[in-house]
Amino acid sequence: MLSVTERKFIQDGISQNIRNDGRQRNDYRGVSIDQGLIPQASGSARVRVGRTDVLVGVKVEIGTPLPEHPRLGRVEFAVDFSTAATPAGAARAYEDIASDLTQALTQTLGGGPSGTGAAVDLEKLGLIEGRTCWVLHVDGLVLVSDGNVLDALGFAVKAALEDTRIPRVTVIGGTNEDDLADFEVDEDTSSALHLDMDRIPVIVTMNQVQTLT
Repeated sequence: MLSVTERKFIQDGISQNIRNDGRQRNDYRGVSIDQGLIPQASGSARVRVGRTDVLVGVKVEIGTPLPEHPRLGRVEFAVDFSTAATPAGAARAYEDIASDLTQALTQTLGGGPSGTGAAVDLEKLGLIEGRTCWVLHVDGLVLVSDGNVLDALGFAVKAALEDTRIPRVTVIGGTNEDDLADFEVDEDTSSALHLDMDRIPVIVTMNQVQTLT
């Protein structure tokens, strides 16, 4: 909860179009993006927004589709804070924040319960209906937390997914329930599939400043 003096300071800055770090009201923090930093990942990106610093890695593996969506693949999000970004004695609070950030990414990018509205085309991640699909594990790590963390994670997720390469797979067998499927994976990275980025949004958070009473 802000004191009256702190609120007055913020509102004076708004009225004078200046922030305490010298930016104007509509000036966004500086953004830098680096991709492909984790060789073991299928895709990765590191994003700095001001002093906030986050790293996102994407791991692609073959898994099982959800029973209610047998033709769709899956995208799963997880966010954690590094020990360097967590003040002493605040680990539990930051666990709750990490959970909230995971939920925010899931709701924004993962689509609704029906499987529609997902930022990634989940149908293109399906392999054998009801049996196998691609699963994208999107893991975010907050290295430094200094504001606009959700924005930074959103930028990093988009950049990491753009960097992600899904191996081209030929399904062998598995045409009926008694026939086990096998997979032939094309090791040629030039033939790997790229995700469609058109539906993946950029996340920008905003705050509404109430009038001083």
